[in-house]
Amino acid sequence: MLVTLDPAIVAGCVLFETIADGSQIAVGKLFTVTRHVTAQAGDLVLALINGVLVVGRWFPNVAGCDWLLQAARIICCQRAKLKVLGRVLEWRTTAAVSIV
Repeated sequence: MLVTLDPAIVAGCVLFETIADGSQIAVGKLFTVTRHVTAQAGDLVLALINGVLVVGRWFPNVAGCDWLLQAARIICCQRAKLKVLGRVLEWRTTAAVSIV
């Protein structure tokens, strides 16, 4: 799933919009991400894979790979190619964002 960055930063959270299909967050929905909350295995995260922003459930170091699970695919990444940018906190259909 591809996302775009909105320059608005709310209480340390960055607002993103989904622009492609294939994940747990529908196209056109807005969501917030924070680095202030440590991501745990199984959390919904925003990650960078080879320069592309993606959202998925993150499972680190399983059988030597980091995994991102999405609705339409399972992605196996070597550590050098995957960087978790933050944990997804919430998503909405409107531009209103809660301050977390």
